[in-house]
Amino acid sequence: MWTNAVPDADATVHLAVQGAPLHFSGLGYHDKNWEVVPFASTLKHTYWGHARDGPYSVVWSQALAPTGSNGTKAYFSGVVAEGGKFAELSCAADAVVVRPWGANDTYPPTVSTGPPQGLAIAFDLGPWGGGVLRLNVTRELTVADSGYYQRFIGSVKGGLSSCEDEYEGTAIYEQFKVIGL
Repeated sequence: MWTNAVPDADATVHLAVQGAPLHFSGLGYHDKNWEVVPFASTLKHTYWGHARDGPYSVVWSQALAPTGSNGTKAYFSGVVAEGGKFAELSCAADAVVVRPWGANDTYPPTVSTGPPQGLAIAFDLGPWGGGVLRLNVTRELTVADSGYYQRFIGSVKGGLSSCEDEYEGTAIYEQFKVIGL
């Protein structure tokens, strides 16, 4: 289960570290994951991430779950906010499509597939949302890599298909690969 309580926020932090004040501000995000059964029994693969690309704040989740008889079912979740207002909140099929690119671009990945060089992400905002928001995420730092779970920090570039403007920003994203466990 996954709930996305705060998909986009501006955050300010005030701490005291060994009595010394530490203050900073930046992007804010909060979600929650939980299961009542072993995680690997409900999931084969997922891409999840959060990014700010110019005026857009986005959250994506695309997952493959086992259905029995070695089949899988795809699940999608896309959030797009522009200027603090939601342009998309959808769990519809293909609401967001995520695919790896570059080195290790196998989809779906296997447990032995290395980390992708990046992700190509497309949010279909429909005719009222200005078309398709296309983002290119590039891995710059691997934060965690257990083989089955990988977390990355990277850059993001992209924009609406109906507009020539291209924006840049930052992303944090994950890949779970529990296929074959």
